[in-house]
Amino acid sequence: MAMLVLGLSAFASARADWPSSSSVNLPICVNAGAQSNPVIASDGAGGAFIAWRDDRSGNDDVYVTHVTASGAVDPAWPANGRLLCGASGFQVFPALIVSGGQAVVGWIDHRTAGYDVYAGRVLAGGSVDPAWPVNGRLVFHLADATLSLSTRVLLMPDGAGGALVACSDSLHEADVRAHHVLANGTLDPAWPTGGTMLCDAPHDQLSTAMVSDHNNGAIVVWDDRRSGTSFGVYAQHVRADGTVDPAWPAQGRVVCDTAFDQTGGQAVTDGAGGAIVIWNDHRHLNDDLYAQHVQASGGLDPSWPANGRVVCLASGDQNVSSAIADGTGGLLAAWMDERSGGWHPYAQHMSAGGAADPSWPGDGRELTTNYDDQYSPVLASDLMGGAIAMWLDYFYVPEAIVGVHVQADGALDPSWPTGGQRICWTSGGRSYPSIASDGVGGAIAVWSDDRASTRPDLYAQRVTRYGVLGGSVTSVGPGEPATIALRVLGGQPLRGDRVAIEFERVGSGPATLGLWDVAGRLIASADVSALASGRRTLTLASGSPLRGGVYFVRLRQQGRTLWARAVVLP
Repeated sequence: MAMLVLGLSAFASARADWPSSSSVNLPICVNAGAQSNPVIASDGAGGAFIAWRDDRSGNDDVYVTHVTASGAVDPAWPANGRLLCGASGFQVFPALIVSGGQAVVGWIDHRTAGYDVYAGRVLAGGSVDPAWPVNGRLVFHLADATLSLSTRVLLMPDGAGGALVACSDSLHEADVRAHHVLANGTLDPAWPTGGTMLCDAPHDQLSTAMVSDHNNGAIVVWDDRRSGTSFGVYAQHVRADGTVDPAWPAQGRVVCDTAFDQTGGQAVTDGAGGAIVIWNDHRHLNDDLYAQHVQASGGLDPSWPANGRVVCLASGDQNVSSAIADGTGGLLAAWMDERSGGWHPYAQHMSAGGAADPSWPGDGRELTTNYDDQYSPVLASDLMGGAIAMWLDYFYVPEAIVGVHVQADGALDPSWPTGGQRICWTSGGRSYPSIASDGVGGAIAVWSDDRASTRPDLYAQRVTRYGVLGGSVTSVGPGEPATIALRVLGGQPLRGDRVAIEFERVGSGPATLGLWDVAGRLIASADVSALASGRRTLTLASGSPLRGGVYFVRLRQQGRTLWARAVVLP
C-alpha cells in the first residue's frame, strides 16, 4: 500500500515573500534605461525564469533572471538580471524556454548589417553557460536587411538540455526554417547547414507557433501567402534528426486555406504527436475563430470539419492571443472580442474530439464584465483542466493587470473578485503581462511598468488558484487556504489500487476527501465526516492501478475547500 502524507497546517506559519498588494508587486529589474518585452517560463520548482530586452547600456541587450518559489529574486543571480547578450547593434524580441532545468533564450539580433537569430543559455545557478559562445550562438542568418514586427523566434526543448529553433528567414518572400542547438551550444551536425527548410513556397511564410511531437522533434505552424493573394495556415513536422517527415506534404500540410485570410495560428500539442491549431479567420468578412486537428501522421483529423471547427462566430472581430493544452488532448484558448463594441477577453475549451465543450458558453466564456477595453488575455494552466487568465484592463485608471480563474467546467471561480482580481494597479502605466504556471494551480506574471519612471522597469506577481495575491509554493499568503505538505513514504511511487492518506482536519461537521488527476477526473472519494479532529489515516480505493505522476487531494469541509498537489516520484 502506498501512502501520501498531508499536513494541512504544516506551513501555516512560514513567511510569504510574494507581495500581497496589487500596488506593490515584486521588483524584477529597476535599473536605468527601459526594460521591455519580458517573457517568462516556469522553472518546474514553483519559481520562474524571466528574460527581457534591456537598454540600460544605451543599446538593446538581452537579460535573464530567476524568481524562486518563495517569491524572491534568486540571490545567486546578479541584482537586476544576468547579461546574456551585450553585443553591438540591438537585440530584440526574446523568446524563453526551460530545457534540462536551464534557461534557453532566443532573440533577433542586429549586430551586423542584417538581422540574425541567436540563442544563449543561462544555468540555473545564474551564470551564462561557458560552453556557449559569448553573446550567443548564431542559429540563422535572416536574408533580409529589414525587420518585420511579425518576425519571432520559436523555441522548444529538445529533451536533452538544448533547443529546437524555428523562424521565418526574411521579411520579403519569407520562408520557414528550423535548427537544433545542442546543450553544449553547438549546432547539431546531423542537421543541414543553415537549418532545415520547412517551406520555401512562393511569397511569404511567417512562422507563428511550434509544439513538440513528443519524440524530440516539432510541428511548426505558419501563415502562408503562397496563393499570392490571401493567407492560409500551414504546418510541417521536422523530426529529431533534422529531416522533414516524409509522410507530410513537402511544402507543409494545409491546415486551412479557404476564402480570404487565415492568420495568427496558435498551436498546442494533442499529446499524441500531433497538434491542435487555432487561428483568426476572415472567411465571413470579419475575424472569427476556427480550429483544426493535425494528426501525427500529417493528415487532418477526419472527425473535424475540412476547413476547421468553429470556435467563435460572434459579431465583431475576434483575435486569438493565447492557447494552452488542456492535458487531455484538447485546447484552451483566449482572445480579444469586439462583439459588444469594445475589446473584451473571452475563452473557450475545445475537446480532443473537436467539439466545443458543452459546459462552456457556445461562443466562449466572457472573462470580465468590466466596461471599457481589455487587451491580449494570456493563459496559464491551473493543472485541473482550467486556466488562470490575465489581461491589460482599461476599466481602471491608470490601466491595471487583471486576472480570473476559469474552471474546467467553464465557470468563473466564485472565490475570485467579480470582474477579476487586480494583479497590478498603481501609478504609471504598464504593458501586457506574460504568465507561467506556479506549479500548484496559480500563476506568476511579469510585465513592463513605469510607476517609478517614464522608462519602464519590470515587476512580477504571484496569484494563487484562490485569487489571493502573495503566498508562495511553500508558504501561505493572507487569506489563502493552508498549503498542504506532501511526500511519498519510503520514497516509493504510488502504485496499486489503494492509497492511504494521512491528513489533519480542523473542526467538525460534513467533510469529504477526494483524489483527482491532472485532467480534473475524480479518481476516488470518501466521506470523512465521522472522523474526529486531528490527524487520521484514510484509505481510498481508486478502483484501478494508480501510477506515478501528479495528483490532487481535495478536502471539503463546511464550505471551505483545501487542495494539495501530490507529485508522485518516478
